[in-house]
Amino acid sequence: MKDLLEQAIESGRNRLLTENPYFKLLPDKKDPADFEAMCVDLYHLSGQFLDAITMRYERFHDAPESIFKSHMEEERGHAEMLRRWMLQMGMKDPAEQFPSVETENYISLIYRAATTLSKNQSLLVINGAGEGTAQDYYMETYRHFQNLGFPKLNYWFLHAEVDQEHGNIMPYISELTEEEARQALHFVEVAMEAIYEMKAGWLQ
Repeated sequence: MKDLLEQAIESGRNRLLTENPYFKLLPDKKDPADFEAMCVDLYHLSGQFLDAITMRYERFHDAPESIFKSHMEEERGHAEMLRRWMLQMGMKDPAEQFPSVETENYISLIYRAATTLSKNQSLLVINGAGEGTAQDYYMETYRHFQNLGFPKLNYWFLHAEVDQEHGNIMPYISELTEEEARQALHFVEVAMEAIYEMKAGWLQ
């Protein structure tokens, strides 16, 4: 069943890269203003994401898997790092704006995964699906920003590097019962669809 879950995550990542409007529109976006709405969503997602995985660590602080603690510690300060970059690029302060409905929906799913799903399911949704797709997003966006000559890309480079580690969680997945595996596959599919819908609106 682990293979099936891994295949579902990989399939969702491939669909995003080949079909999602974000990646199709990205090459034609060249002005910092083109990315302001996306960055507003990303700022709020980043801040709420830290809160969610902090709650997850509190639930599973006795678990032997080090990823719960290390992931939480590595996410600290990222929202503010992005905010400073946005202001340097002449964008509006994201703290004074609201994210899209689709991003709010994904944030809600992250909280559910952190606070009510099982340890395996939480890892699959937040790390396998969420951080796996985030790695693809940051890699493509970072390369595009480099090509455009945008300055001070530390935030983007950092995430292009570390999200690969955050998404590689199959070794942490313990044996699943048939019912837990069935539920996990459902939640992975829900997460992938939520991510697809969220990113589809980021460059419209």
